[in-house]
Amino acid sequence: MKRWLLASLALSLTFWVSTQAALRLAPIQGLSNPIEFVMIPFTTLALKIWPSVNDHSAPAFYPGRCLLAGFGWATCVALGFKLTRLLKRPVDSGRRGLLAAGVTVPIAGMGLYTTTLLPSNLSLRRYEVKLAGLPPELDGLKLGQLSDTHFGPLVGLPHIRRAIAMLNAEQPDLMLLTGDFVHRTPAAIPEGIAVLTECRARFGSLAVLGNHDHWEGQTRCREEFARHQIPLIDGDRFFLGPDGLARTYSPGRIAICGVDDLWEGWLKPDLALRDVPEECVRLLLSHNPDVAEVIPFRFPELRFDLQLSGHTHGGQVLIPGLGPLATGSSYGTRFLGGLVQGPRWPVVISRGVGMTVFPVRFGVPPEVVLVTLRAA
Repeated sequence: MKRWLLASLALSLTFWVSTQAALRLAPIQGLSNPIEFVMIPFTTLALKIWPSVNDHSAPAFYPGRCLLAGFGWATCVALGFKLTRLLKRPVDSGRRGLLAAGVTVPIAGMGLYTTTLLPSNLSLRRYEVKLAGLPPELDGLKLGQLSDTHFGPLVGLPHIRRAIAMLNAEQPDLMLLTGDFVHRTPAAIPEGIAVLTECRARFGSLAVLGNHDHWEGQTRCREEFARHQIPLIDGDRFFLGPDGLARTYSPGRIAICGVDDLWEGWLKPDLALRDVPEECVRLLLSHNPDVAEVIPFRFPELRFDLQLSGHTHGGQVLIPGLGPLATGSSYGTRFLGGLVQGPRWPVVISRGVGMTVFPVRFGVPPEVVLVTLRAA
C-alpha cells in the first residue's frame, strides 16, 4: 500500500511538471507530448468532470488530471503484478519481464509514432485550379497556404519553421495564412505570430484569424499582426496584379478577400467585396471551410471563385474503418481536406501544420499547401 501510494504521487508529480513546462512554452514539446499521450484516457475522463470552455481548461482540470493519471497508472501496474501472483503456475522474473515488455513496448511505440514521428512528417500538397476570367498575366500564379500552426503547449517553433521553409522553397508569389496561429495560452501570441514573418513570398503575406486566435485574445493578435506589418483581411480585401498588391482595382487584377472566423467573429463577406467589379476573379480566405455553405445561404447574391481554408485538420486522428474522431465541421467529412467542390465554388482545405486538443496525429500527416492558378 505504501509503495503504491508513493508511486502514485511520484507519477502525479511527473505529469504535473510536464504539464506546467508545456503550458509555459518550455522547449520540451518532444518530451511532453509522449507524456500527454500516456495521460489521454485520464485527460478524457477529466474533461468530463471539469469541462473546458473554448479550449480553456477549468481551474481544477490540470491538477485533477495529473492526480487521476498518477493514481490510475499506479493502480494498473499494481493490478498487473497482482494478477501474475494469482496465476496457478509461478512466473519467474524473466517471463514477468517479457509480459511487461509485451504490454509496454506496443503502447510506447504507438505513443512515439502518433505524438512525435507522424506529427513531424510534413508534406507539401499541390493543387492546380482553373479559374474562368483569370487575367493572362496571372496564369501560373503560385499561392502558398500555411494554416493551423497552433503554436503553444503541443507544437513548437522548430516544427512551424520547417513548414515555413518548405513553402519558401517553392518560391510562392503570395503567402496566405488561414488562421489558428496560437493555442491554449495567450503567452503563445507574440512568438506564434512573429514566426510568420519568416514567410517569404514575392508579394508578401495576407492573413485571417481562426477560432483559437479569438479564444487566446483576438485584440492582442491583431496588434501583433499590425506590429509585424502582416495585413489581416477579415472583412477586407486587396487586389493582386503582376506588380503586387494594391488597395484599388485596375484591369488585370484579382481580388483577395477575407472573412473573420465563422464561430467567433463577424461574417461580413459583403464588406470584403466592396468596390470589387463583377468581372473580377475573387478569392476568399476563411479559416473555417463551412463558410462555403453558409455564405450562399445568408448572402445568395455574392460570388467567389475559390476559397482557401483550414480548421478541420483532416480529422487529425483517422481510424481505419471508422473515420475521423472529430471533424470540426457542421457538414460531416465533406471539408476534411483537399480540393472540394462547394455548393457554389471550389474550396482548398489544408489539413494544417499543428495539433489541437490532444498531441496526436494518426492517419493524417501535417501539411502545407501550394495552389497554382490557371486560366480556364
